[in-house]
Amino acid sequence: MKLQEITLRKVRLPLIRPYVLSYRTFTEFEPIIVEVRDGDGRTGWGEGHISPGSSRETREGGWTFCRDHAAAIAREQRELKESGPGTGACVGRGGWRRNPSAGRAPPAGRRR
Repeated sequence: MKLQEITLRKVRLPLIRPYVLSYRTFTEFEPIIVEVRDGDGRTGWGEGHISPGSSRETREGGWTFCRDHAAAIAREQRELKESGPGTGACVGRGGWRRNPSAGRAPPAGRRR
């Protein structure tokens, strides 16, 4: 599958009632929303919420991470397009990588 478009959004969602945790009270959530669209028009969505105070992660760091990875995926898509048929890519736990078995059937009993 070749991605046509990746859209990142930062949103601010005010809460009706404060959400109280031991380390912080939230009056709003600020998730990062990711939308991906392939060449056939199929769309996928994902989101992540960084909870400042629960770790050393920051919202700006999360935004930078998403922006950098979206750019890396876009570069990979361009490289795949230039390398011609018989190549592919997949996203797995190890991140974005070339998939040497693209276009071949998966082993018996396994699904892609």
